[in-house]
Amino acid sequence: MIDPKARRADEERERREEAAVREWIERHVRESPPLSADQLRLMGEILGLRLTKKTSIRA
Repeated sequence: MIDPKARRADEERERREEAAVREWIERHVRESPPLSADQLRLMGEILGLRLTKKTSIRA
């Protein structure tokens, strides 16, 4: 059985890592030329996310 404090710490670390990846993607998309739908799909596959122009860009 995993210690509840350790589990919460792991979950919090995972959330921070996911937020950092999301921020990097959003910054990259904002600062780069527009990505094609195929590029967004491929990036999403690599990261295990479902990315579309609507979900990946927050201007």
